[in-house]
Amino acid sequence: IFQAGLNWRLILHRRSAICQAFDGFDITRVASYGPEDIARLLTSEGVIHNRRKIEAIIHNAGVMVRLTKEHGSVLAWLDGSAHLDLDGWIRLMRRTFRFTGPEITREFLTSLGYLPVSHDPHCFMAKTYSSRPSGGRTP
Repeated sequence: IFQAGLNWRLILHRRSAICQAFDGFDITRVASYGPEDIARLLTSEGVIHNRRKIEAIIHNAGVMVRLTKEHGSVLAWLDGSAHLDLDGWIRLMRRTFRFTGPEITREFLTSLGYLPVSHDPHCFMAKTYSSRPSGGRTP
């Protein structure tokens, strides 16, 4: 979500600080963040100081907690929609989460193996994902 509208290099450079500020992205912890946590994140070094993005991350963590309760896991919920094309995935993600446009949806689903890696065939990521079962989908 932080990447939306920004350069990937910037986000990758700040990845460690962002991960630390968000408690390692522990979904349950992030979902429970309140106003004090938002204020802390808005001043944390290395974090992108965008209130809407921070609030979206917290909201989305809550959605993931709910999906896990309802479906057993977020992956199980995603598996129920595995038949969708990219446009269908984008619509589903926009209905379910905040700040998830085409780029965020594509990167998220690619990282989980639901969409093929769109890297140059010689890129190490293309080789890594194409060698996994189900084209990248981690069992």
